[in-house]
Amino acid sequence: MSEPETYRLAGRNPMTEAEEIAPALQRRSTRRDASADQADVFPASPMLDLKHWQALDLYRGILLLAIVIGLAFLASIERALDQGVTAKEIEANLPGYARMIFNIQPSEWRSLYGSGVIRVRDFLLSGFLFAAGISQFCWRKRRARMEWKAISMFARVLWRTLVLVAMGIFLQSIGSTSTRWVFTDPLSLIGLAGLATFLLARGPVWWQLLIMVGLLFGQYAWFEFSAPVQYPPELQPALVDEDAAPDLREDRWAFQRNIADRWDRGLLSQFPGQPDVRYREAGRTTFNMIPATVLMMIGSLCGWLLFLPNFKPLTRTVCFAIAGGGLVLAGVGADQWICPAIERLLSPSWILIAGGYSLILFAACHLLCDVLPAGGLFYPIRAVGRNSLVMFLAALLATNWVGAELMKHAGSIVELATNGRWTVAQGPLAWMACSLLAALCLAWLLDARRCLIRV
Repeated sequence: MSEPETYRLAGRNPMTEAEEIAPALQRRSTRRDASADQADVFPASPMLDLKHWQALDLYRGILLLAIVIGLAFLASIERALDQGVTAKEIEANLPGYARMIFNIQPSEWRSLYGSGVIRVRDFLLSGFLFAAGISQFCWRKRRARMEWKAISMFARVLWRTLVLVAMGIFLQSIGSTSTRWVFTDPLSLIGLAGLATFLLARGPVWWQLLIMVGLLFGQYAWFEFSAPVQYPPELQPALVDEDAAPDLREDRWAFQRNIADRWDRGLLSQFPGQPDVRYREAGRTTFNMIPATVLMMIGSLCGWLLFLPNFKPLTRTVCFAIAGGGLVLAGVGADQWICPAIERLLSPSWILIAGGYSLILFAACHLLCDVLPAGGLFYPIRAVGRNSLVMFLAALLATNWVGAELMKHAGSIVELATNGRWTVAQGPLAWMACSLLAALCLAWLLDARRCLIRV
């Protein structure tokens, strides 16, 4: 009689071991591809190469929710003014009104107020550029592990640049009677700087630092050593009032009196209907992509530090915080003695300050998500940052409208529940809460359905 069949545990228990990494991701290619020249700088580490950094999602989520809250606050104040409420009444009844107004309005021209004080709105674009640098480095690491060829990676980055530039032109043209061919929208700037970063952020760290210093010094020399700006007659009608910044009229970094503005007018005048007076009111130029590349390269180096296998999370956090503090101090000093910190031009001193603040904020997010870890407590915010492109477009085009509709119903209910004691202070706060709720619900729905939209 044959022995009955028996079952025994295999030497390898699949229920207790981590899932094996796919062979295609385990192999190190011997081809000379986009990552081969960085093999010594970025050591092989399969698990790190595939890691999803919650700190980056939290970082982007904070920036996106700041946009949602700022837009809702401005819309609520505008509505209150239309209903006959005076600005003094709003300021008297709404706690923190002056601080909110300060942070959601762009700077007049110079962007540094006192010792290192900047506006939240000024920081948002710089913060996204920094985050885009980290994202691109993570993307390159993963694609290198998947053995993508260099030409395939370049084609993908080029396609992403074209899509982001087209979306930026579309957003800039909203409210215009014709296409506004400008390239200073945040999406356009991220796309152009992303392409430049992909081409320049290579080789040893010291070489990348040298490139960054060279770009900032080149921008400084271009402004400081250029001849006084002279506009040809065909560009004069596009000038905004000279008295907009009288204290800086003779400065080479002055509003509409700097060399970048002069050459940008000549460049954009080649397009139909350009230059445009409304576009010129901000004072931004296409050449902002050069310092924006430096800020994105700072983010790329931050990503490099994330993937160093010998660094513990707490050590990385300390490095980020120390480097951020050093850049802020350097930027404040540069603003005092070298060139003014101007966010709209992304001047060298502003790049140092913004890069420092970006590192400090990312250090805090890294501490919460990777050191403690407490990332689960911030899941709603991380869900917003996980789908950053969709949430950015929603913040500009949808969440404020949804918040207004929710406010219409919620306001009536609350006013009824409080027997008509609905004050001026409650309106903006409720509107911001409704817009914030709309953004969080959309982010949760997309994340729950695993709907991640990337270019």
